[in-house]
Amino acid sequence: MVLSDYVRNRSREPLDAIRELDRLTEQHRRDRAAAEQRARRDRDEADRLRAVLEERNASRKQFETMANEVRQQISLLETRLKEREAELGKASDLVKETENLIAQQRRSAEIEYSTAQGLIQELAKCEQERARQQRRLAEARRSALNECLGDQWARMVELTRSQEHRLHLIAARNALDAARHDDPEVSALYEARTEWKRILASPVPSLVMNSARAELERVESELDKRFPGCLALDPKAVSVDEIEELFFSISEPGLETVSLVHLPFGGDTWDSVSRGDGDPRAHLAVRMAWALITTLGLSSDNAEFVREGARCVVRVNRNLARVTDTVTLPLPQGGTVSFIMNPLPNEVREAFNDEDTAP
Repeated sequence: MVLSDYVRNRSREPLDAIRELDRLTEQHRRDRAAAEQRARRDRDEADRLRAVLEERNASRKQFETMANEVRQQISLLETRLKEREAELGKASDLVKETENLIAQQRRSAEIEYSTAQGLIQELAKCEQERARQQRRLAEARRSALNECLGDQWARMVELTRSQEHRLHLIAARNALDAARHDDPEVSALYEARTEWKRILASPVPSLVMNSARAELERVESELDKRFPGCLALDPKAVSVDEIEELFFSISEPGLETVSLVHLPFGGDTWDSVSRGDGDPRAHLAVRMAWALITTLGLSSDNAEFVREGARCVVRVNRNLARVTDTVTLPLPQGGTVSFIMNPLPNEVREAFNDEDTAP
């Protein structure tokens, strides 16, 4: 897996959570705006009905005055009095209806305002949760780099071990080849092995095949006792040359450009180097540090190897973005690891910037 795969795997869950929170946030904002709009509409309607109420109260008073005049002229205006009384009843009903509408609109406005306040709280919760998920995402991306570097270092250590084992097998085989010419007993065993292998490769009866296989195992066991591992070497095996990425990031504190090279080995290994331990990992780390120094032209004036948390980085006082050289690390027992200088992916670099600026 390459770094992008680690990043994508680590980022998937927090990214999904962020997208869901963004959707909820947008929905809450729309609901809040709609609630506030309905509240304003209800308030405006209440104000309008209040003016209608005043107008209708005035109308009712007018009808009452007219009714009194009709009563004074009851003998002459009986019919008109009844009409005015009917109109008065209608006006009273309208007044009551308007008062009920005003009360209803006020209750509705209170409910909508309460809903809007609740949505404000939900929006605050969503924003807090989104910030938490953003922190999770940044931590996941930082962990992805650490995991990638850890796996890279494990591959280098395992490669060194496999090369040591390969050299051991080569030495055992060379010892066997030398003994074949000097020791008649060894020569006889080796020739017997060749003959039994020839018999096993021929079309022979099962009984002969089983006997030949048993004799071959006996002969090879005797040779392996004298020269451990001499028969385990793959004749097609060759010295390995691996290609890895070496990541760096660039920051600009003030007017000075600083590049950070993220080394695959951890801070504990670099502490072993500082103490002068004879650990093979420390020796491998020293080899890599020297390969960096010689390839990039580093010195105590322009670079510093430092520990940052669990990792180790090189602070270089120049911009490595234009570096095209490949850092070649010769392994102790043969083979090389070639490092191609690559900048950190933007999302990982931003995750480390977030860590530096976190409150």
